[in-house]
Amino acid sequence: MISSDRSNLMDRCAPDGFNCIDTTCADARSADTFQDIEVGILERMAKVAKSISHASVVLAPGANSGSPFVPESFHLPPFFYEKTIGLKERALTSTGFPRMA
Repeated sequence: MISSDRSNLMDRCAPDGFNCIDTTCADARSADTFQDIEVGILERMAKVAKSISHASVVLAPGANSGSPFVPESFHLPPFFYEKTIGLKERALTSTGFPRMA
């Protein structure tokens, strides 16, 4: 059984982290849920795993957090998807992990 004590848990964990959590627009069913799955889960994982030495995450090609496209409807996903995945990338790079891939 894994202890709820964070220090004990981190002592038993590998020093690296890997994130490949992903969803589809259809499964998420809303823009907010899509962004929470894509970006929010990564941010929460990064907070828990601050002591790891290397973080890896799988992102989509064309990810761009600076994309100016803001959809009026969730049924317009191409640029929304790229922007969200770009936000995911930015969230990871702002964590301060010593190494990232």
